[in-house]
Amino acid sequence: AEFWEGEPKLAAAYRKADQIRRRKQNEQMWLNGLYTSEALASTVGNMFSKGTKYKYPAEPFPITEDEAKERQERERKAKETRLKAAFTAKALSINTRMEGRR
Repeated sequence: AEFWEGEPKLAAAYRKADQIRRRKQNEQMWLNGLYTSEALASTVGNMFSKGTKYKYPAEPFPITEDEAKERQERERKAKETRLKAAFTAKALSINTRMEGRR
């Protein structure tokens, strides 16, 4: 009733709202397909793989730019931590060998 009896400007607003809803639904379906593809690759794909095994993502894919930046920062910090641990282990190994020669 509001559509027929309301202002003509409402038709454009309803059309825009429908476009936004359809775009959101399309993106949701695409994301669902992406997760399904990842699940299949990490299960059925691994059954037929003779090399590297594929793992399902440990966390959701970032959707917004902020989420992508947060994920990059977490990955950077994790990599930095791994490099520090590897360096420390190598340094301890070298120190142990050097002390054994004395």
